[in-house]
Amino acid sequence: SPVSSDDAAAAKPVPSRLLFPAMNPQKRFRVEAPLHLLSKQDPFYIYEVAEQAVERADGCTKTLFEASEGFERAGQSFASLGLFRMAANCEVRKYDCLKATNRLDDAGQALVTASHYHTQETLANHSSHHEANDAALAAMQNAIGLYDEEGREVTAAKLCTEAAELCLKARNPGLGVDVLHVAAQTFLATGQNGYAEKCFQRAAEIAIFDLGDFAEAIDTLEKLAKITPPATQFLVYFKALLCRFVCIPPEQGIQFVIAMEDCHKTLELYTDICPALLFATREYNLLREVLGTQKHMEEDKLEQVISMYIEGNRIGLERWTELLLKKIHDNLVQRKASVEKLYKLVK
Repeated sequence: SPVSSDDAAAAKPVPSRLLFPAMNPQKRFRVEAPLHLLSKQDPFYIYEVAEQAVERADGCTKTLFEASEGFERAGQSFASLGLFRMAANCEVRKYDCLKATNRLDDAGQALVTASHYHTQETLANHSSHHEANDAALAAMQNAIGLYDEEGREVTAAKLCTEAAELCLKARNPGLGVDVLHVAAQTFLATGQNGYAEKCFQRAAEIAIFDLGDFAEAIDTLEKLAKITPPATQFLVYFKALLCRFVCIPPEQGIQFVIAMEDCHKTLELYTDICPALLFATREYNLLREVLGTQKHMEEDKLEQVISMYIEGNRIGLERWTELLLKKIHDNLVQRKASVEKLYKLVK
């Protein structure tokens, strides 16, 4: 059915770590520095002292904690010099020390900081370095896993929203959508609907702009509509219908007929669920007009209808609404051209 029967209120937190069954191993490297040649303020000196402290710690909590502080100071100094990869490495070593002393909250934060340093590395070089992007995502994944294991689902969910953006930079938008859905479910289960709305909204955007997966966008928007305040709920259903219209095949045939029937039924269903859509004259009329033009392949009329809607909503028009309308128009043009070509062949 067009609308999922899932009850958002009954959602339960999903461990975010389940999205990352094979956690990326956190990379570490050792840079041995000659202490006698360095100033004590040099970050390489501070780093080397911390590494040597770890080597002789032999499980001593105090020594390991002091080493973690050394790594933190070294990392900050490296970052101030623009050496973000080294700064991230220091934070990962800090994480090692803190985890060994069972300071798990601080250990998780060290991984988050390492992720941020890797991100700064890509920004500082004004380019998309795949290795740095992957390292940023790996650090964030491990932080999420750590907080999940400690029962800190909400903290993990908030980090998932950051991880989703890192997934885009790491060329994995599909994982970004999955991460946002898991985060949204956790927020719903803990009564934080505002956060859940933002997650679903962003997931729908990624599905449309980065994946071109309009079926995924429809599913996400229907979940979003369930928790959207009544005043704006009709706009979510409006976008879901536009996505459904995009899914109408660009070729005439049985699949086209089935898709058109599905669109008509879904429009009726949405207006039953959300009467405000029926009374949102501009949006409702657009939906009816678009469906009519699809059936009769009225290209000029569709252009006019779309143009009038865009001009009437120029202020506040979301970029994806215009994109969806363009795709609907392009599909109709393609369908009309294929029919005309077939007609000429038959003739």
